[in-house]
Amino acid sequence: RLVTVNFEGIEETDLGTLTGTNGAAVHRIVSELVVNAGKHAPDAPLALTFRRDEDALVVVSTNPTAASSGALSTGLGLVGVGERVRLLGGTMNRRETPGYFTVEVRIPWRS
Repeated sequence: RLVTVNFEGIEETDLGTLTGTNGAAVHRIVSELVVNAGKHAPDAPLALTFRRDEDALVVVSTNPTAASSGALSTGLGLVGVGERVRLLGGTMNRRETPGYFTVEVRIPWRS
């Protein structure tokens, strides 16, 4: 699996300023986004983009959709992501466009 990570307007080292609950939650959220993409589109590349937008960390996960991955969804992976994001005061949006699946999370930046 090819995973491309992009940092837009943010340095990779800036993520180290997310401490405590936010840092751990961001780690779990990103991990679940990677697992989710691997489950539903195992051979497709995944692009992760991190950016700081005003006072929020924005993480965008985009991958091509697979014709059929054979994996049945329990629906709990992204539900868990959404719950974590909301507990941090953020939002999660998911959308499908022809050939792509995208999840965007916005988490208040608290260092």
